[in-house]
Amino acid sequence: MDSNNQTQAIVQKSSTPDQQSSAFFSVDPGLIIWSWIAFFILLFILARTTWRPIIKRLKDREAMVLKTIEDSKQAQEALEGALAESKRLIEDAQGRISEMVGNAKAEAEKIAEDIREAAAEEASRMKKLAEHDIERGKNLAIAELRGELGTLLVDTVEMVLKEKIDQKKALDLIDRSVENFYNLSKKGGLS
Repeated sequence: MDSNNQTQAIVQKSSTPDQQSSAFFSVDPGLIIWSWIAFFILLFILARTTWRPIIKRLKDREAMVLKTIEDSKQAQEALEGALAESKRLIEDAQGRISEMVGNAKAEAEKIAEDIREAAAEEASRMKKLAEHDIERGKNLAIAELRGELGTLLVDTVEMVLKEKIDQKKALDLIDRSVENFYNLSKKGGLS
């Protein structure tokens, strides 16, 4: 109750509002000294118990923030390096692809040219074979024709000699022999 009595005494002393505000701003040297003493004691206790851990945590936090900034810079540099490397690899791959496409085109053109040359050589060879076969067939036909003609002439001469005919009959006989030969060649008998 002592504090209650003191409060009432202070209120009674300052009955007017001007008096109350002046009491609030009044300077009491004992109160100032005790306030400073309480402040320094509190500061000493805080310095001993909580100030060092707070400062340590702030320094740890600062170090962590600095380390995070440094790590992010390193990560950014690594990403930029990786980006540059990937761009270089892409350009290198594009160069190799264009080289491969060029080589493939050249190879395709070479293969096409080889095929054309082989086809031309095969056509030429087949043409020569066909010409050779035709020439051989022609020679065989001529040889056979000569043989047939010789046989016909021999037969005709025999007939002429056997019949002892005059010149007109001989010419008629030769004409018939040639006509027989001609008919035989038409029917395919002299192939």
